Amino acid sequence: SQPSSPDLFEPPQEAEKREVLEDPLALLPAVYIGYHMPRLGSPEFYALSMLTLILSQGESSRLYRRLVYEHNWITSLSAGPNQYRGPQLFVLWYQVQQGVATAPVLEAIEEEIERMCAEPVSDQELEKARNQVLHRFVAARGTLSGIGEGLARYTLLLDGPERINREVHHYLDVGAAEIRETARRVFRSSNRSLIEVMPSAAGPEIS
Repeated sequence: SQPSSPDLFEPPQEAEKREVLEDPLALLPAVYIGYHMPRLGSPEFYALSMLTLILSQGESSRLYRRLVYEHNWITSLSAGPNQYRGPQLFVLWYQVQQGVATAPVLEAIEEEIERMCAEPVSDQELEKARNQVLHRFVAARGTLSGIGEGLARYTLLLDGPERINREVHHYLDVGAAEIRETARRVFRSSNRSLIEVMPSAAGPEIS
């Protein structure tokens, strides 16, 4: 008989969770933020994927301009939805430069997220994100291995291999209003968990 899938339901998070961890191997402080979000393949997934391109992908993205060009606060940044079965997280991670406090960086990120919730992204930003999506899909379908990986992914994680023929449109059809409304639903402080990883006072052991 066909094995049954486990129940992966998670109750809604009702309050923000925070923790500070000391890591003896860490060279620099880093912060991990996770927001609960709907499943892979949902309308919210595609809206948050397009939001990610505008918020954090590339040198012209909002966070890159603010945290790297304007202030040179961070060494690394990543953001975006998880892509697996079951409950999903929108994860944002950053590592700060030597001597930079994590609090001002978090405040700047929160301000940019609040902008996403308060006002629609510009037509120029949305068009650039759509061009990025098209470029990635064309590049991924340019080889037999890329096509095979796509077919396997859509069979395993979504509703079948034929999804390869229409998946790109789920991204391209996302509008500015949908991005803003999804951001408002997901980016709530009560819906997030935050872990701050700090180097230990002794520093990492080097052998």
